[in-house]
Order: sequence, then C-alpha cells, then structure tokens
Amino acid sequence: KLNVRFQTDIVSIQREESGVYLKTWQNYKAKTEFCDFLIWTPEVSQLLRSLDKPTKEEKRLLGSLTPEVYYAHLIDVDGGIRHAPTTVFMANVLSKEDYAVTWTADTAGLLTPGIKTPEGLAKYNSDTDLRTLYALHAPSKQYTSEEFLKRKMRDHFIKGFNVSSVEFLNTVAWTYFPRWTPDELVEGRHWDVFEMQGQNRIWYAGVSASYESVRSVISYNNRLLKQMVPRNSLKRTQPISHNQHGSSSAISVNDCRYSCSTSGGCKVRYVGPSRHGYTLGACGPSGACGGTPSECKQCNTVINC
Repeated sequence: KLNVRFQTDIVSIQREESGVYLKTWQNYKAKTEFCDFLIWTPEVSQLLRSLDKPTKEEKRLLGSLTPEVYYAHLIDVDGGIRHAPTTVFMANVLSKEDYAVTWTADTAGLLTPGIKTPEGLAKYNSDTDLRTLYALHAPSKQYTSEEFLKRKMRDHFIKGFNVSSVEFLNTVAWTYFPRWTPDELVEGRHWDVFEMQGQNRIWYAGVSASYESVRSVISYNNRLLKQMVPRNSLKRTQPISHNQHGSSSAISVNDCRYSCSTSGGCKVRYVGPSRHGYTLGACGPSGACGGTPSECKQCNTVINC
C-alpha cells in the first residue's frame, strides 16, 4: 500500500550510511522523513537545489541537463486579419528564432457550429470582433523579460495582421524536457547516469533519465528494477579478457569497442557501418546491462572492470 502525500515541500535531502533523511514542510510544520533509498522523478535541477553534498559525478551529469523555456499568453485582440481559429506560423517554427510567435488558438472559434465547413470558416475569417487567443512563443534556453515578450507578441499582431488592439490577460512560463547537448550524448552520459543508479542511495528516473515517451519510460524503469536486484543474486559470466589486476584497457572485437567506466561498470560502442538502432550500451557494477548493440556482446562478458 502506497502512502501518497500531497502539498509536501522537500526542503533538503541528506544522505547517510544508514539511509536518506528528507526534511520536509507539511501542513505548515517542519518534519523529517527517513528512507532506505530515494527514487527521484522530477527534474534533477530540483534535486540539486535540495540535495546536501551532491557528488562530483552528480554535479557533472545532472547539472549539465538543460531544459527549454516556453512562454504563452492569454490575450484579447480586436480587429485584424484572420486565417482560422488556430494557426501555426511554420516560417517562425522552422527559423528556430528564440521567442518567435509560433502558434495561436481561439477556443471559442474552434467550438463555433459549422467551423469545419468552408462556409463556416469563411464567416469566421470575415469577422473582426474581439476574440480571446492562446498564443505561444518558440522555446529558448534562457528566460527573458515579460516586457520583451509582450512587445514581440504585440508587433506580431499589429504589424503582421493589422490588429487594432492587444490586451494581455495572463502570461505564463514553464520549463520542458531537460537534455544534454549532442556532444554530451555522444559521450554516453545517459549510461554514465545509469551506472550511477543507486550507488548513493538515490535512483534517478523520470524525464531527466529517459526520453519522454511511454515506451522509453517503461523500458528505462524496467532496467532500473533489474539494477535494484541485490548484487549477490546476479550471475555474471566470467570475462574472456582481463589482466591480473582485474581491470583492462579498451578492447576492440570486430565492430565493437569495449571499455571500463569510472564507476566500475563497462561500456560497449558499435563502431561499424552506420545503421539504425543502439550504438552504445553499458553494464553497471551490479551486473545489470542495457542498450547493448545487436552486433556486440554485453560488455561485462568481454572486459573485466
């Protein structure tokens, strides 16, 4: 049975050898919760703000995840040219210009009887009365001022569609999809995080660890469950290549390159001809593996780290 609690602010997270202490604020009272381990699913930027003494690897891997910032307005516009109750400005979308106006929607217009017919759409477009729109800006990696956004949105309608007036009812901002740069992805940071899972009594899940789709989230969570199995219950195949100190430098076998990770796990990278599918896999110190390219073997059966 799950004990689900809402309206609980996590003030700080402290890790000890015995477990994890969560200092919270519940119902206007300070409270401390003790856990054997913590599974963190919100954005990791929130974890780093509340985590006491994050490790060097946590700062490097989790601190480099950067989200995009979106802005939207609820506005009243009067007069001007109409094209449809909802409009996507593809030129602005494709230009990838920060804060460009990319989409507008008139909910009342979408619900107008007959709007899907040519006659209904023509009647809507010929109207010049006041209408309320939801308007979206293109994302950016940085926040900006509300004054700048309103000026950009006002210019879009007045200069581009001859609107006589624009009144802003509300403006909201939110972050979405923290991610690494393409170069950081090539480094294998997803698998570096995977190898770090559970080592410091924290398991990292959610959007910061896997792509935001149902298939990706379920697949990643299943791998986490395998990683959570006690180490002594996992059987590891003896590596076929190792030295007397129990470690090895990188090994190349056919189109696969095997190497050790700093956390004690290993990686395998497919270096053959370009094709679809996984190109980088890893095995954690516990023996759980994921992402192994189909042409390669699980790295812990080839190299001893």
